[in-house]
Amino acid sequence: MNPNRFSLALLACTYMSAIGADLDASRTFHATFDQGPDAQFAKGDARLHTRVEKEAKAGLHTDGATVWKDSGGLTGGALQFTKRNAPWLFYQAASNVPYAKSEWAGTVSCWLKLDPETDLEPGYCDPILLTTRAWNDGAFFIDFDKEGDPRDFRLGAFPDLTVWNPEKKEVPEAQRPLFSVANPPFSNDRWTHVAFTWERFNNEDKNAVASFYLNGHLQGSITGWQQQFTWKEDEESRLYIGLNYIGLFDELSCYDRALTNEEIASLYHQHQSSQPKLPAATIRGEGPGWRALGEADFVNVNCAADTWTWRDGFAACTGNPVGVIRSKQPIRNCEIVAEWRHLQSGGNSGIFLWASPASIRQLEEGKGRLPHGIEVQVLDHGYTEQYERNHQKKADWFTTHGDVFPTGPATMTPFPPVAPNGKRSFPSKNVSKGVGEWNHYYIRAINGEVRLWVNGEEVSGGTGCDPAEGYLCLESEGAPVEFRHLRIRELP
Repeated sequence: MNPNRFSLALLACTYMSAIGADLDASRTFHATFDQGPDAQFAKGDARLHTRVEKEAKAGLHTDGATVWKDSGGLTGGALQFTKRNAPWLFYQAASNVPYAKSEWAGTVSCWLKLDPETDLEPGYCDPILLTTRAWNDGAFFIDFDKEGDPRDFRLGAFPDLTVWNPEKKEVPEAQRPLFSVANPPFSNDRWTHVAFTWERFNNEDKNAVASFYLNGHLQGSITGWQQQFTWKEDEESRLYIGLNYIGLFDELSCYDRALTNEEIASLYHQHQSSQPKLPAATIRGEGPGWRALGEADFVNVNCAADTWTWRDGFAACTGNPVGVIRSKQPIRNCEIVAEWRHLQSGGNSGIFLWASPASIRQLEEGKGRLPHGIEVQVLDHGYTEQYERNHQKKADWFTTHGDVFPTGPATMTPFPPVAPNGKRSFPSKNVSKGVGEWNHYYIRAINGEVRLWVNGEEVSGGTGCDPAEGYLCLESEGAPVEFRHLRIRELP
């Protein structure tokens, strides 16, 4: 094994071990469903309860509408919900979801397996509801919208009804404390990880944040609300599961703090070995909304007039001087396809996403060489040898297989494995080809999240990008490089 890769792997293992220890210390509840429906660890009541005629009865009492299966889950057993109107199931939330009258924070995590469009019946469906009273009164929930193809998947964080809707009016959904994910990644062939966090609740201000995650990636947050949850001592807080849900449910966990983006990602990745492996797929950028990118789509920023030469969608770059060309207009959400190859060993280039207008203006004024944004690295393998020869030290802070990282003051939370400086997302696989060979990149840049596929396999990316809107740039950096089949699909 290359000693550099061994060192990076050791760093990653140490990092993930530290995350695992912190997660264990913060966990307050964990139901694996491997030995039955009761939780394997609980700081409160570990028993599953059924609401039978509005009374709580310990155990699973649904007349077969919901069953515990000893196989078919992520690591063993799972719950299977088969009917929309089945009796409601819940765990007592007391101590399992520790409540605080100020500075309240926490996390709930679970895994779902279903196809919402074919498995669910019409109407709202709440895989999780956490409350003492009702869905809109001091409550968290995750739900599938009542209609749509595909259905939206949503997080709700509703403070006391007397706080957010004291007059009990009919409030449009767009004006409620909700965050929606369009076209969520659910499938009855694979498990989907769902998590939500909350922090700074019950502080009598509007600084509270509730965040929503799917498959380890932050989707968005609910902010700007006075999140006052008054759970009274004489009220029974309950963690309901599977309300009107049809599908499989597994690995329910609760934590006494808001987990970080890295910790949420680790919860997702720890079960990926038990998932069916997705085949490598090369996206060509064909279909509705896709269009080709050519010379007319770019503006020179700080390159020479002859740095870039275009012919029939094929772009050749001399590499001199160091600089960029940019899209005519800023872009927010998009998918990008690009093929590239270096023409000499150690060639360097890149694709910049969300390059800030301020940094572009500085380049146009002759200040600096490259913009501030998120760079998707385009680097030849020979660069490693050159770096180590010129600097007389190991090249452990970058790779040549598709790093994704912020530049300048831009920020990003990288997906693991992470570079030693904590900023770069290193590729999880080494699949890029060498000098003279064409490589295929598929890039998704949506709502502050970037994901990169190299030659058909997802390898790196990051979330929480700031900025999350700006110019698309192609980079010239000292060596000849060629691009072809450049295509883009802009998204809402």
